[in-house]
Amino acid sequence: MAKISRRDFLKKGSAAMAGMIIAPSIVPSSVLGKTYGHKSPSDKLNILGVGVGGRGASDLAEMETENIIGLCDVDWKYAKHIFDKYPKAKRYKDWRKMYDEIAKRFTTLKSVAMRLEVKNGENGCLVINDSYNSDFDSLSIALDFLKSQAEAKKLKKTIILSDIFQSGKDTVSLYMSVAELLKNKAVERLIGVGPEISANANLFNIAEKCFYASTRDLLESNVLTELKNEAVLLKGARSFRFEDVSAKISSFQSATRSFKASMFS
Repeated sequence: MAKISRRDFLKKGSAAMAGMIIAPSIVPSSVLGKTYGHKSPSDKLNILGVGVGGRGASDLAEMETENIIGLCDVDWKYAKHIFDKYPKAKRYKDWRKMYDEIAKRFTTLKSVAMRLEVKNGENGCLVINDSYNSDFDSLSIALDFLKSQAEAKKLKKTIILSDIFQSGKDTVSLYMSVAELLKNKAVERLIGVGPEISANANLFNIAEKCFYASTRDLLESNVLTELKNEAVLLKGARSFRFEDVSAKISSFQSATRSFKASMFS
């Protein structure tokens, strides 16, 4: 069995196993998709609980809508009520054994389509497709990923952004927040798609910006052919079908890579 400290386990587990949460952890409900209500089965995370007889129990209670797949506690008698609560979860006494078993599954991770999916694009561009859903919290996470990719490859930071639905804010307040976020993340080019974002174009203080009422209008324009040496983040609600935009600006011959925002098969 590999030797690894408990601290390293929690650190490496939370950092490397995207799509999993190791409890005990403090995770905003918005990260788990609870802010906006409905969640499809494919959105669920696989959760492992450590120290579930103690504090881990309360953390698990905050994640009951997810898939609880593994539970660990040295005192099974003390943790019996938690084991009974999640009968389908595999049980462990030794978290190191759990780590070893999980580590063996790293190579079987499958990427979730349109979740920070990275492809080589035309004209020296890098395409980051995160059009699985569109909300303010996931936008911030995606922009951080855009920034890291762009800076590593010395590319211009560009976002193609659709209207954002179910934000809980009025339209003006929402797009003021979005504009501030794009400014703080140093986005250099904005291509907005949708009637709402277009109606609030004046809120965006970005040198290069253009807006289209629909994805069809964008595809029929020439703006996508003008993208050169840019990291392009596609962030759109599913109804905007940004996969069509991805197909147009991606190199079909390039091998698709994917950020480890993945779920277990």
